[in-house]
Amino acid sequence: MAANYGTPVVHAGFWLRTAAYLIDYSLLIILGVVIGMGSAAAGEMGELIGAIVYFLIYLLYWPVMESSARQATFGKSVAGIVVTDLNGKRLTFLRALLRNLAKIISAIPLGVGFLFAAFTANKQALHDMITKCLVVRTGPSNLRKVIAVSVGALAITIGGGGAYFYYVIMPQVQKEIGDEMQAAMQPAVKPRPSPSVTVVKPLPASAPVVAPVVSAPAMKPPVPAMQPEKTTAAPVAAVVQIPEPVKPAPVAQKAAPKKMAKRVKKPAKQPVPEKVLEPMDSMAGAPEKSQPASPTVSEVIPKHTPVITYAPDSESRVIQPKYNDVMTAVLRGDRDAVKQLLDLGWWVDKPGPDGFTPLVAAVMNRDTQMVQVLLNYGAVPSSRVLKIAREKKDAATATLLEQYGAR
Repeated sequence: MAANYGTPVVHAGFWLRTAAYLIDYSLLIILGVVIGMGSAAAGEMGELIGAIVYFLIYLLYWPVMESSARQATFGKSVAGIVVTDLNGKRLTFLRALLRNLAKIISAIPLGVGFLFAAFTANKQALHDMITKCLVVRTGPSNLRKVIAVSVGALAITIGGGGAYFYYVIMPQVQKEIGDEMQAAMQPAVKPRPSPSVTVVKPLPASAPVVAPVVSAPAMKPPVPAMQPEKTTAAPVAAVVQIPEPVKPAPVAQKAAPKKMAKRVKKPAKQPVPEKVLEPMDSMAGAPEKSQPASPTVSEVIPKHTPVITYAPDSESRVIQPKYNDVMTAVLRGDRDAVKQLLDLGWWVDKPGPDGFTPLVAAVMNRDTQMVQVLLNYGAVPSSRVLKIAREKKDAATATLLEQYGAR
């Protein structure tokens, strides 16, 4: 078989085609790094447009170059090889596109389809067989030149890939992690409303005390069965009766001593304490069956005492923390609240919903003093935390973590 340029056909071998592919791939890697860095600076829409543009370039680079007048990509031109059909003619764009799409089939069985070029008679890979194409030399190749360019292309590929990972992928990953952490901590940032403390203040001494309405059973007179059938002697003191409705305490307390004073025949000027105004039973000789005493005025009218549900000076004081967990206090930068929670027994390394511990959050916020507090309370300084501190270029925090054993 002869090519269209009238010279014998010399098929390109596997290693020559591999060198050409490395050169082409390194050029696309460099172009991808440039597009990625430019689109990352333009925001999310710019990243989307950059990804679409790079995909189209990667898809059309080989078909456009191989169907052009030169019949070869830049790498193939350096290696001195071209792509033709079985008759040595130039490929159409559609056939060149199908040939490059057929590379997917060559790559599916662990890339075995590409190895066909090393063992078949015409040095055809699997995708060349499917589309009936040949890769042939245009003349003698300079082996040293091809090897030097291939090694340089490999180095550029590795360096370009590392630059793309460090300057494009890593900032995106850090941004996504920060956004997820912020979204996960959003519910915890809102502290619960503290329960309202109801303190009932006592009424001033000058205010009149109104007695509560006493139910009828409590105001009934003594049971008749407890009274004697006949009374021969006059009672020494009468039972104090509470009129209905009950009058305010000051009026009742003033009226009672005067009434009792007349019956007991004591001087009107001598005041009688409320406790003395207990009724006397007429059956003095039988104390076991004595008549139950009626309640006095001071007993009927309860004393108004303040109800205090929170006593600051009491030993049984209930401590209400400012935050619900350590992570919230760390994100707020409140070191006193962190110390209070840890003194109460909170776990210093309790991870949040996203798996981050309070120490990780403090390091990401570059809060060295908060890191010191957490380490003093037993937080474990892992190598991951030290790596974050170094990525943040926080030398003080990194040195502190290393002092506590982080490696």
